[in-house]
Amino acid sequence: MSEATTRAWAASAEALRENILAYAGMLLDLDIFREKLTASSSDPYGVDVVVECPHGAVLTIPLVTTSMKEWRRRGPGSPTEMLVRALGRLAMTRVWRKRDTIAPPAGLLMTNGLGKLLVERAGIEPQAFFDAAWTPNIHIGEKYSDTADWMGSGAVTPLLARAPAADRKRIVDLPTPLPWMSGYSALDAVFVEAVELDERLALIWKPQDSTGFEIRLPANLLPETLKAAAIGRPFSSYVSHPLLDRLDLEIDGVMSHQKSLRMKLRGGSALWRRVRLKGGNEDRRELKAEIRALRDGRRHLEKVIAGHLTIPGQRGDVEVPWDFLDEEDIDDFTGRPWPELPSDGIEGISLRRRREELQHDDGDPIIRFDQDDPASYQ
Repeated sequence: MSEATTRAWAASAEALRENILAYAGMLLDLDIFREKLTASSSDPYGVDVVVECPHGAVLTIPLVTTSMKEWRRRGPGSPTEMLVRALGRLAMTRVWRKRDTIAPPAGLLMTNGLGKLLVERAGIEPQAFFDAAWTPNIHIGEKYSDTADWMGSGAVTPLLARAPAADRKRIVDLPTPLPWMSGYSALDAVFVEAVELDERLALIWKPQDSTGFEIRLPANLLPETLKAAAIGRPFSSYVSHPLLDRLDLEIDGVMSHQKSLRMKLRGGSALWRRVRLKGGNEDRRELKAEIRALRDGRRHLEKVIAGHLTIPGQRGDVEVPWDFLDEEDIDDFTGRPWPELPSDGIEGISLRRRREELQHDDGDPIIRFDQDDPASYQ
């Protein structure tokens, strides 16, 4: 791109920021005491809405972001998408304030199938689970939002020794009688990754491994003959547990470690799907009403964004032939090779877990052979 087009885009982005700061509060009917517009501290052309939530929580929601990256300067599409995401988050916080719960109302949050089974089995209220594990301290990016790890308080079973799932910095007090567990929170969900189902049985879901999950048992629980014959057989023929018996699980691998016997299982995909807990219909109806109330303001702001960022000679965004791109293609719009698609500096949960697994060396210590150190051969 030429220097002139760069200056033109920057000028348009600056004008957009000033117009949003001047008029968005009126168009969205913001509560001047608890919802305030401010220039972004991280994006020179961005605007945030800072929202006060119950119990001292504060959310900083990017309302409009205008990137100076060449591949993003293609029109109003990305800033408009950010606006829609932000208004959905704003509507949620308005319902949240009416409920005055620690976390957003349970009807607006989700969990995975494992979390649902554990909460229902413990007989606790969904809101108590979310109040304990959810956190508002999650970074919201232009395209993606981050996650926040957590783990329950109390002693961790030796079966989970050296597992990343048992090494979380944020400790939460889960409601009784939930077992020890750990997981991560997203803006709209709390997921369970690992749980101590029994002193002799722990379960670990690994988001980086889409083919199954891991069960850990005491190292000496099965004789070698049964271990060798286990692969391909139903898990229920070896271990029975009320939470797992209902699932069609197959043993895909067996590894013996010093402190545990680890079985990789296939099946049970329902444990990892996003689901809602019981109740919450009224919360969701109220959320839809809040979104409808923001609709007219959103439409006006979309026109403001399009008026500032539509490139002359274009209708909407510059079209990108995503289906036909090769790694060595030149971007006709910028005249440069296509960059790798960024992630707003946010590491996806699968990549994060894979990295943590490597850092923890989640097996027995490796055997090192160093020709300059004869002692390493012992």
